[in-house]
This record gives sequence, C-alpha cells and structure tokens, in this order.
Amino acid sequence: MVHAADDELLMPIANKIILAPGAWVRALAEVSVAVAEAKGVTAPVSGISASDTAKRVAASLLSGRNKAFCWQRGRRSPPSWTVASLGAVLCAQTGATFGYLGAAATALAVTWRMQRLRKAD
Repeated sequence: MVHAADDELLMPIANKIILAPGAWVRALAEVSVAVAEAKGVTAPVSGISASDTAKRVAASLLSGRNKAFCWQRGRRSPPSWTVASLGAVLCAQTGATFGYLGAAATALAVTWRMQRLRKAD
C-alpha cells in the first residue's frame, strides 16, 4: 500500500509505504524497478535504484495472492496519471488487479472486494 496516512484499514496489508503524495511517483518507480530486477526484465523507468522497502514490496507482489492496485486520488492531474501508469505496469508485471475507484464507491468497493478475496482463500 502506498498512502499518505498510516490508517488502520481493517483488512490485511502485506506492506505499506507511507509518504507525502508528492513522493508517490518515486516510490512506485522504485517498486517497478525492483520488480523488473527480480524478473530479469527491463525496468519501465531509468536512473532510479530500488530502496530496500521497494524490494520488500516487489517481493511481496511477486509472491503473494489477492493483489490489487486501486487508484482514486486526483485522477485528473498529470502526476496522478503517472502514478496510475506505474500502477498499471506493476499490475501487468505481477498479476495484480488494476482499477479506479470513484469517491463514493471507495468504501463499498474495497469492502466488497476484500470480502470476495477472503472467500477465495
């Protein structure tokens, strides 16, 4: 999870990256580099090294089940599209589900999805 606040989400979260929104692009870029390095493929970004945290997140994404990237915050701003693009790349590389959530649907959609994922276990 990449988020600005370390809230209790009442659902299992394998890893958290808690940063100001302005640092999200860099954090996701580092995770995408770590995933690419682990898979032995070309990274979608250059000039960035993966931090230890990014490597832990990448390992979790590559080995875990029930992975999702849900995006809502500021969907119209250019940095937002960069975050969403990196999220889509990470999903393609790790087999995670990618999706957008509308503001009103956030709580309901996440709750519904997590209940379905728990039933699948």
